[in-house]
Amino acid sequence: MTNINGSKSILVVDDSPVTRMLMRKLLEKEEFIVAEADNGGSAVSHLESNPVSLIFMDIEMPGKNGYETTRVIRDKSLTKAPIIALTSHADEESRTQSKLSGMTGSTTKPIQSDKILKILRRHLS
Repeated sequence: MTNINGSKSILVVDDSPVTRMLMRKLLEKEEFIVAEADNGGSAVSHLESNPVSLIFMDIEMPGKNGYETTRVIRDKSLTKAPIIALTSHADEESRTQSKLSGMTGSTTKPIQSDKILKILRRHLS
């Protein structure tokens, strides 16, 4: 695949170390710079001092969930980068909640590399 990153930084926010590791491997293979946060508070802190090109945001996390974290990010204008929901729910209600919170799109778990690469092409090309 042609490199689509241009040294872009991606933040992966997920409380699962396995999901973060899988996303890191996939994204680094495509030569993206990858930052990780294991909860919403860490994601907000990271964004206060680090620009990113795209965020993958888990929905179901302890503390602030992905919807709440996205609202904080958007309310504080921490980034205009696309925020993509990572969720195990593919229903219309989840997609609507994602959009209402300020997310740009969503993809389902388990992680599928072809879907992730399609998202990257769509939002970063």
